[in-house]
Amino acid sequence: MLLALLAGLLISSCKNDKNPVVESVGDYSLWVDIDKYFGAQTQQLIKVSFVNDEWEYGSLNDGNVSIDGHELEWNESGRYYLLHTSFSLGSDTSYTISVILNSDEVYDSEVFVPKEFQMASIPNELSLSTNSTITWSPVVEEDSVQVMVNARPSEHESWTSKVMNTVPDNGSYEINKNYFASNMKGWEAYVEIVRYKTGKSNQSFKLGSALNTRYTFLKDQISFVE
Repeated sequence: MLLALLAGLLISSCKNDKNPVVESVGDYSLWVDIDKYFGAQTQQLIKVSFVNDEWEYGSLNDGNVSIDGHELEWNESGRYYLLHTSFSLGSDTSYTISVILNSDEVYDSEVFVPKEFQMASIPNELSLSTNSTITWSPVVEEDSVQVMVNARPSEHESWTSKVMNTVPDNGSYEINKNYFASNMKGWEAYVEIVRYKTGKSNQSFKLGSALNTRYTFLKDQISFVE
């Protein structure tokens, strides 16, 4: 199931047949997507794209992309740079995304990562008759988290979003039973608690750059009961 979630992030390739080469970073926005999962499965994705006004995804002819010295590899089918090494992101810190163009032009941007989830208590069953409480730690009181619940009748059907709320990061959230219909007994669900951080791109890139980090605690194989 997690692979399906990550696939949605990876399928962002340009549909244009052109394959432009980045000759000037001023012609491109820098898009950085960082995802790290905790809980049911632990996976990490670090992806960097260069996007111009024509929504074309550019590659570097003579250069490279790295995060704190760990070089990303070019993915031709998706037209983005992806980290394949075992480098693991830390907690509540920052990293440097370096773009080297024409062997000697260096453009550094900064990404910030949230505090890691050390634990979360999410029930194996969600009640259709009473509210359900989830908890997590540590808390970051000055921030917020997004709580999401997705459900489907069976593994052969599509997931439907039932809850998507941004709430204070105070370590607890009550899932109201009124989000769910009475006929959902036996459905399956997964719950996500997500922390976000945004980074700062080098000013040489075009406006529209986006550097986003998401740390997600995932609990799957949840069922609905009366």
